[in-house]
Amino acid sequence: MRAMSVPRLLTLLALLQFGAAAQALPSDSDQPIHIQADAAVVDDTRGSSVYTGNVVIDQGTLHIKADEVRILTDENDEVVQIIARNYGSLAHFEQQPKEDEDKVLADATTISYFVQEKKLHLTGSARMRQTLDLFEGELLRYDVGLGILNLDRGADGDRIKMIIHPKDK
Repeated sequence: MRAMSVPRLLTLLALLQFGAAAQALPSDSDQPIHIQADAAVVDDTRGSSVYTGNVVIDQGTLHIKADEVRILTDENDEVVQIIARNYGSLAHFEQQPKEDEDKVLADATTISYFVQEKKLHLTGSARMRQTLDLFEGELLRYDVGLGILNLDRGADGDRIKMIIHPKDK
């Protein structure tokens, strides 16, 4: 394991604004990032960092909780993908997209956020909720930028479940 310099670590943390500012409260990207974990390995040469053991990441309204969080960056040190995993239970992701909207809450065995594409993939007992609307399936793919949701059932044949409430007029 290679030690990371303080300036490099600060640069990585600054990049962890996840590009989420595109679909999050504007103030989120101005907030400090708080990471708690039992251990961390940051590999500059591979452009990755892995946080393990009861990982909690907070930045403004963004909240991620998982057994393991892996962050992948490109050659320009920009965050490309965030993968949150839980072993035996579900990883959790939440964020308030806009000032006048409720938080999006997501749970799954594996949560992958493709930052540049603004896509959220939930695998394994996937569940996403906003206000009273609920979406469940084995695989859930959500294009945050376009607002397109795709749900698939699992190999066990369980059907997808959706509860959609009428919008207030």
